[in-house]
Amino acid sequence: MIYNMQATGPWIKIYNIWRFLKIPVYKYSPRSPEIQDLVQRVERETLPVIVAGDFNMTDETQDYDRVQKVMQDAFRKSGFGFGFT
Repeated sequence: MIYNMQATGPWIKIYNIWRFLKIPVYKYSPRSPEIQDLVQRVERETLPVIVAGDFNMTDETQDYDRVQKVMQDAFRKSGFGFGFT
């Protein structure tokens, strides 16, 4: 079974820390349900699975942790640097 998806990208919200200090914060909330749906589909699958696409996330996100519990990351298995998979 092959799944190909493009997850919703994060968007930036500007937060005012003080009157003179603003910081950008990435919001991932629209992407999380999409990733959860993918994980549930993969868990139910009885055939071998390949998942490809643009997930709009790094390995530092909670969504990545959810994905790696049910799938292997091809980049980590075979690549190095930036984008050599």
